[in-house]
Amino acid sequence: MVHGYKLEWKPGDPCFYSVDMFELESYKDSAKIWALYAIPQPGCDQGVVVYKSSRRWTQPKYLHGRAPEEMGVPLYVGPLLFAPSRFDALNDEMNVSKYQH
Repeated sequence: MVHGYKLEWKPGDPCFYSVDMFELESYKDSAKIWALYAIPQPGCDQGVVVYKSSRRWTQPKYLHGRAPEEMGVPLYVGPLLFAPSRFDALNDEMNVSKYQH
């Protein structure tokens, strides 16, 4: 069962979405997309990608000494579901960069 999604418009800078919010994301076609699961998926990274509580998503690098179990349910990445073509990614990067200033 999918518990959320990891999207990356820029490598190494992920955004996390609930299943409901993922459906509303209008720029998802220009991002790499992975599904998130409650158990490690065969052939994928076995480490926790993010902890999901009812209010927030916390990556392991941001635990700052807090116990992982305090941060919510550990989620693991599944196989890559979607990667935009190189042309689409470059075009969307130009459009997205206008909104970051």
